Amino acid sequence: MNKKIYYRYRFETLSALSLGGADSLETDSDVAVDGLGRPFVPASSLAGVFRSTLSERDAVLLLGDLEGNQSRVRIYDAVLSGDANVSVRDNVRLEKDAKIAARGGKFDYQVVDAGAQFTGILEVCDASGELDSAGYIKRFFELLNSGMLRIGAKKTRGLGRVSFPSGAVERVSFGCDQVDAWLAFDAFDEESWENAEVVRLDDAAPQGLLITLDLSVKGALSIRQYTTEAFGPEASPDYRQLALASSGEPLIPGTTWAGAFRSAYRRVSPCSESDLFGSIEDGVSLSRIVFSESIVKGGEWKQITRNAIDRYTGGVIDGALFTELTHFGGSTTLELYVDKPRAEWIAPLVSLVADLHNGFLSVGGLTAVGHGLFSINSAKMLVGGVDVRSFSDAFCHPGDLVCPNVSAIVDEAGALLAVGSE
Repeated sequence: MNKKIYYRYRFETLSALSLGGADSLETDSDVAVDGLGRPFVPASSLAGVFRSTLSERDAVLLLGDLEGNQSRVRIYDAVLSGDANVSVRDNVRLEKDAKIAARGGKFDYQVVDAGAQFTGILEVCDASGELDSAGYIKRFFELLNSGMLRIGAKKTRGLGRVSFPSGAVERVSFGCDQVDAWLAFDAFDEESWENAEVVRLDDAAPQGLLITLDLSVKGALSIRQYTTEAFGPEASPDYRQLALASSGEPLIPGTTWAGAFRSAYRRVSPCSESDLFGSIEDGVSLSRIVFSESIVKGGEWKQITRNAIDRYTGGVIDGALFTELTHFGGSTTLELYVDKPRAEWIAPLVSLVADLHNGFLSVGGLTAVGHGLFSINSAKMLVGGVDVRSFSDAFCHPGDLVCPNVSAIVDEAGALLAVGSE
């Protein structure tokens, strides 16, 4: 028998998880579920994320290829531990430079809400071979735990972030002379892990550009969710502000942040937006900027009934009465992370952050009537884990109009980028 190592890891979703199944009955993309109807993380998804951390040579040695090289690592489905809330996200693709829906651009999909816990098993066969697997696997877990790696779809738009609550994984090893012990071992039996070695995970600091904004919501939010049956057939509003199914707290998804920032980026940057935000038109390219999801704390809910008025007669338009459940006030946090940032991206991003604070960049629907506005309480920029002081100093007076010294921020951040590239 070749040497074998088993890892058991438990992770919790910090943001929603989108893993579409083959058959979608309720939405355009339902979450994958097992035979008991419970969400799970397919092994193929985990293997794909693991492979992305390896060089081409190491990926072949550890995970095999289509040329006949067998994988030394076996990754099993991560199964749900406890309960999970599955909710529906309504999305619409807008026309470029116009806040109107693109024809055929309306779609919805299911997600597993934050707070779900999963348990996975990873098995290494022939661990004594040419390549030592332990370091690569430990780094894979550390990148997942730090948020540098994410699982599932829409990873650059806030979804798929997980963490290991214990900050560790468990490991059991068997040598070539331990055949009987290996035969008695059952990776899916709790008792088999009683004497497992605990592998502590180190922090993996972000190496790119990280902007963290502590925000206050000014007025109302209108990021619409049309699935409102939970309120009952009589009390259901026509639409409501998107909220977590588990806690009912308002949510600003990463897709909404990305859409607002991308539209504004076109106006302030001479660079191609596709380089930073990705593209599906002129050749598919992955977004280099990652937006977090933002949960709004505090504030209050209000249900408002509105009617559309004919602009010529001043009368009520027939059939235009609708009810909206919206949310006012509260505070939240937004994170923007840029992988392998370029110096020319810094000035436009700083300008957009200032626009967000000054009210020139709004988010969601009904922005023409004052919804989706924010003020920045504090801001922080890290480049390679080092604080850019000139950026945080520009936003240290909440409530005031902000005119940041963009040149000073670009020079300080650019110097850190130059050091990191050496």
